[in-house]
Amino acid sequence: MPEEQATRSAARCATHPSNPSVALCDSCGAPLCVTCAVPVRGQVFGPECLAQVLGPDGSTGPRPVPDRPRNLAFDLVGVALLGAGLGSVLPWTRFGDPSGTFGGWGIYPQRWSSLAAYSALVGLGVWIWVKLKRRNPSLRTAVVLLLATTAIVAGAVLHVLNPPPFTHAWLGPWVTLGFGVLGVASSIVLLRGLTRSESRNRPPP
Repeated sequence: MPEEQATRSAARCATHPSNPSVALCDSCGAPLCVTCAVPVRGQVFGPECLAQVLGPDGSTGPRPVPDRPRNLAFDLVGVALLGAGLGSVLPWTRFGDPSGTFGGWGIYPQRWSSLAAYSALVGLGVWIWVKLKRRNPSLRTAVVLLLATTAIVAGAVLHVLNPPPFTHAWLGPWVTLGFGVLGVASSIVLLRGLTRSESRNRPPP
């Protein structure tokens, strides 16, 4: 580092030889004075290399602008899936095995609650995976989330309409149904936003 600084201070600007060099161009390595050195995102470039770096439009590349409505819809889907999963832990009937904790879980006959519970688990897993990867949700992800939330609503409704014998639906299906409806609505908003964005970015024929 001391040698590099000494070389830089002893050199003269390639464009203005009367001016001492304060930096080296990160593209071509030419010595630059204060007038010629242009910092760009932590690097320094000279006038000749600056046009190549910035491009014809004078920008350093496209900066994706976050779509707040689309991000909000994706976050609401996550809230809905989590709420539906918590709803499956509640009692789903007044009597019988589903009346205890984790009442929505099971594979017994007429246990439509399991459809809602497992769909919430799968959908929440997909949502968490996308969130941890810090990726923007894709159309495929939006479709999967829509299918999962629709299955949650279907499972809760079918349980209410056709509960296990000798009992009736109670707290769990109604909580799960409410969050499921929120998930379906949010998934539709997310899917429509992604579809519109893809159609705008599609090159003309």
